[in-house]
Amino acid sequence: MLDNDEKTVRLLQWMKRENFVKTCHLRAAHFPGTGRGLMACERIQSNQLLISLPRKLLITTVTVLDSYLGSHIQGWTPKLTPAQILSIFLVCERCRGDRSSWQPYISTLPEVFTTPAYFNGEELSELPKSIDGVVQRQLENLQLSFEASSRFMEKLERTFPEFHGVLTYESYRWAWHVVNTRSIYMDMPVSQYLCESERDEFALAPFLDLLNHSAKIQVEAGYNKLNGCYEIRTLVPYKRYDQVFISYGAHDNRTLLLEYGFMLPRNPHTSINFDFDTVVSSVRSHSDETLLETKIKLLRDINMIRDLICTEDGASWRLLTVLRILICTRQQMQCWQDLLLREMLPEEGETLLRSAALSLFKSQTQKYRTTLEEDEKMLTSNTSSHSNHKQLAIQLRMEEKAIIRCCTNVLLQTFRS
Repeated sequence: MLDNDEKTVRLLQWMKRENFVKTCHLRAAHFPGTGRGLMACERIQSNQLLISLPRKLLITTVTVLDSYLGSHIQGWTPKLTPAQILSIFLVCERCRGDRSSWQPYISTLPEVFTTPAYFNGEELSELPKSIDGVVQRQLENLQLSFEASSRFMEKLERTFPEFHGVLTYESYRWAWHVVNTRSIYMDMPVSQYLCESERDEFALAPFLDLLNHSAKIQVEAGYNKLNGCYEIRTLVPYKRYDQVFISYGAHDNRTLLLEYGFMLPRNPHTSINFDFDTVVSSVRSHSDETLLETKIKLLRDINMIRDLICTEDGASWRLLTVLRILICTRQQMQCWQDLLLREMLPEEGETLLRSAALSLFKSQTQKYRTTLEEDEKMLTSNTSSHSNHKQLAIQLRMEEKAIIRCCTNVLLQTFRS
């Protein structure tokens, strides 16, 4: 369904006045499953330019530093991060309403988001326990960012009384999510006025940010210094009326939900990433405790404590190798490099490996309060009673349980053969 609402029309009229020229015929539309997106109104060839957005239509830190906020940011210590000054700018510009030159764009932005920062306590409790720590850190980082921005706003309000009270946790959360979920990435020149702990690479891009993510799509994107435009070129063709996509990167559904607030059905990057400490705990009953600390130190030293993943195809080589090192004997430990070269343990050791891996999968399964079948029944029989947030949480834990079940079956079949 085409999106012909007044806000979209005003956005495109404003962009046209700012010298935006469509390189191919794309229109905002509503699609089942993804919501708002961009539709091809003509055939699009592979290697065709989708969008070319003039630099002056991008909101970057340069935009903010060149604005009425610039002198206040330059004189402020401690320095703010790029995400903070962009978020503050959005809150202030939204407050200015029709007096803001960015109002046609800001009026089209979502009012709420579906990341865990918008979940209530009950909805957060439905998420898989495996991401509790990540969610907590995300919420803490948002709170700290808000507090730092609030201190700046207290001073700014003395010069701009109209902004008194506009920066609340809710308004900052909204702006922070606009920046973090809708920005394109474009390296900006280093500024002495910004905190160096965060890379300056956010750019808000009107209309372009309506492009949704697909894991199967390939594009070329970047800033063209020759014409001063940010451009996206598709590497796949589209038929008329197709939804046109870009790729946010090779993300699993856990990352997509945490960072963007959605999940992809049949995501080819679906996986579970096990925490190293969880993996170590699963082998304690299968390993020589006196040697375990030496093995842990070794694995840390050779940087083998990350990306310990499982997919529907089974446990990754990296995870199995870490398990082999953790359970190997003192004598086998002397040749640990061989295990990095995809060598296997003797039969007894491989049997121990299977037990350790099964213990890991079992411990992960026991963290869930429900079974996969109970979750499936919950979703199919009570859909109307679940919020969108709760449905996303249940879907994510169902996906994890399905992966663990597949990994367990793969492991058992491999050892039978």
